[in-house]
Amino acid sequence: MRLNQLSAIAATAGLAISASAGVVRIGASHDNTLYETSDGSLSNGAGQHCFVGVTGQPKARRALIAFDIQSAVPPGVQIVGVTLTMHMSKTVAGPTEVTLHRVTNHWGEGASDADDAEGSGAPAQPNDATWIHTEHDTYYWNQRGGDFDPTPSNVSIVDGVGDYSWGPWSGMIPDAQAWLDGTSANNGWILIGDESIDSTAKRFDTRENPEPANRPVLRIDYFPPCIADWDMDGLVNTRDVLAYLGEWAAASNSADLDQSGNVNTYDLLIFLNYWTSGC
Repeated sequence: MRLNQLSAIAATAGLAISASAGVVRIGASHDNTLYETSDGSLSNGAGQHCFVGVTGQPKARRALIAFDIQSAVPPGVQIVGVTLTMHMSKTVAGPTEVTLHRVTNHWGEGASDADDAEGSGAPAQPNDATWIHTEHDTYYWNQRGGDFDPTPSNVSIVDGVGDYSWGPWSGMIPDAQAWLDGTSANNGWILIGDESIDSTAKRFDTRENPEPANRPVLRIDYFPPCIADWDMDGLVNTRDVLAYLGEWAAASNSADLDQSGNVNTYDLLIFLNYWTSGC
């Protein structure tokens, strides 16, 4: 059978099967901004935006974001791709690196809601994360500006207004796998911009943003526990072939069964071998 015929079958399968076994997309469960202050008085838990980098004052800004992976991803799967996409909506700076780090302490999102462009923050409310608090004003970071793994899980170059992504093949995969399996506490990630000079700030949109298309999204690609049962319904049948073809035709990370970085006929042959063998 030719590849274009397989793609046509896969497209038909995409119409017939509403849920993909290999891919989920998750909205953020909570997010916030750490505004550099000596007293931890500012936050933006309910705001429409979060910030990274350094303002012209100069004061640093760091963004926190987390996703409830265990509620969205089936247990027992192998995560093979993780991609965070965020919309950057305002900046005066040129291209800068924004690094993503695994947070190592629990933090909160309160009711603080900054005015105007939100760059100056708002008075911190109960449970808000601040520059010195994990939850205002009772619990504290071990280090001002947040507790996190110094080794970045991923890095992206952020320039003008638009969508930017971190992933899919990176240290974000072991982060997400550990959070799914429960071997590490899910405290999400912190985004850190260029803090070496002034006026590098970038504003991103949060889960509270009124425009749904601009809210953060985490895409997770995974292999089912039994690859033959691709739709994870407990049966190995033609629906599994159609479900896999949907991912294969879309060149999803989940269809890259040999983990070569390319989705091709070798992956299809690998799947068919699993499928004929069953679970």
